[in-house]
Amino acid sequence: MRRTLASVAGVAAVWATVVSGTGARATDGVMARPMVRTAVCTPGKWVQTPATVSPAMGQGVLFADTIVSSKDAWAVGYYFTSSGVSGRLWEQWNGSKWKVATDGGTADQLNDVANFGASDVWAVGQDKTNALMEQWNGHTLVPTIVHGSGINTLTAISGSSASDIWAQGNSRNTSTNKTRLLLYRYNGTAWIASPIPKGTTQGYGILDLSPTDVLMLAGNTANGDLGLYRYNGTAWSLSQASVPLSRGLETNPDALTGSSDTDLFGVGESTGGDSVQHWNGTTWAAVGPLAKSDFDADVAEGPIGTVWSAGLGSSAHGGAVYVTRNGVHQTSPPSIMTQPGHLYGIATGSGLVIAVGHQFASPGELIVLMSCD
Repeated sequence: MRRTLASVAGVAAVWATVVSGTGARATDGVMARPMVRTAVCTPGKWVQTPATVSPAMGQGVLFADTIVSSKDAWAVGYYFTSSGVSGRLWEQWNGSKWKVATDGGTADQLNDVANFGASDVWAVGQDKTNALMEQWNGHTLVPTIVHGSGINTLTAISGSSASDIWAQGNSRNTSTNKTRLLLYRYNGTAWIASPIPKGTTQGYGILDLSPTDVLMLAGNTANGDLGLYRYNGTAWSLSQASVPLSRGLETNPDALTGSSDTDLFGVGESTGGDSVQHWNGTTWAAVGPLAKSDFDADVAEGPIGTVWSAGLGSSAHGGAVYVTRNGVHQTSPPSIMTQPGHLYGIATGSGLVIAVGHQFASPGELIVLMSCD
């Protein structure tokens, strides 16, 4: 049974009342907009809001989320049934509850989502073996399918505006099992395939700061190194070699965020455990304590001086979900943060922080945790 602190009606009372606040910085794939803070929400107090799939869908997993406003947020992933049917899943927050808003699509999956306003929300993933981009235009979901050889999937999306969006992913040759990087750019009208940096293989995250400043994590063919590449509006070039960041999840490798070339955050990879890493223009340094044997899956930058991460606790921690603020595990209330499960995505904006994933105790049971920034 789902563990919650409040009923749907209680959640609505917590989240529905809002007041204007200070401005917020742009986060990965989310345009900067005036912050709206909840009047009755207490920072650090987490609520698990009910989110389910329809009976016909069976069960589901959420990989990523984005916040348009305090009364409009989206989470994406996939649903699956006991008979082996699966398809893409959209969930929308309307200020009081989550509801399914999806057209399905057999064997489809969505891995990441970004918004450019209430009538312009994009998600990326795969349609069977083809790359998939899908837009919510305020009324309906409109898919764009890019056909190609092999198995093609998009795992990350980021944009500086509605007419400057990048989607990153990978294509696997079914004969050789080799992987190559996929890059697409949206110009406001159409998605166009982009040349990839020479020597790169798999992609692990992308951050579009402006049309002339796009950053990307990608593997290197020659030595397996993880590099940070920069697009200057004309071409890609290697900005940093041997970046001390994680390659993330194969299905959702998108843990790169920030507000400028001298303010970047990612998930650090080490033998002792994951940590949030910050680039200040000179060096990478850990933010907060090392999450020993834990696995960070995603990061999101909030107001100045705040960064959030979410993931899966180690077996020593009971395999429980966790959220960190500046590297420190959130523990209020304990019942929320000790349930076995995995959080894959986290987003912040409009005064909210939303983490999404799924439970282990009830396989395929969605998890959505919400708090204040």
